[in-house]
Amino acid sequence: MDNGRLLARESGQDGIAPAKLIPPMLARFMDGDRAFAKARRLGVSAHEQSRE
Repeated sequence: MDNGRLLARESGQDGIAPAKLIPPMLARFMDGDRAFAKARRLGVSAHEQSRE
């Protein structure tokens, strides 16, 4: 898995299990998701915001 090799190289490790990649990938996605960030700032769920 390319993501695992890249992250391992950046962190100086030999390899990273795919399961350990999920949390940082999800965090990066949520940080970059404008609707999620707006909902978090407003204190509403993404589901409530999508109905607006």
